[in-house]
Amino acid sequence: MKLIRRAEAQAKSGLKGVQIYNKMKDPDPDKRFPAPVRIGVRAVAWVESEVDEWIAARIRERDSGAAVAVGGGPGRGRKGPRQGRRMIDEMANGAEPAGVGALLAAAVVGGR
Repeated sequence: MKLIRRAEAQAKSGLKGVQIYNKMKDPDPDKRFPAPVRIGVRAVAWVESEVDEWIAARIRERDSGAAVAVGGGPGRGRKGPRQGRRMIDEMANGAEPAGVGALLAAAVVGGR
């Protein structure tokens, strides 16, 4: 059994330090990052096999289709690339697009 320090846990997981600590508080125990082991007064480390298993669980979640998109996906108040492209195409064909992105689309089409 091997213990790894924060820098290595970050490198393995791809997370920043604060993200690791935030994921340790995840309300879903299946998604919670493993708890560290205290190795000194001001030092902690993670059990490498637990971190590896956490990473493997994220991969299994992704492969099963259970992973939820994070960020500006549909329903998050942002226009996706297809909708933005459609607006640009409408402008190129002389149509007047509706919506907040019309000014940006006009700038892009006008700049061609």
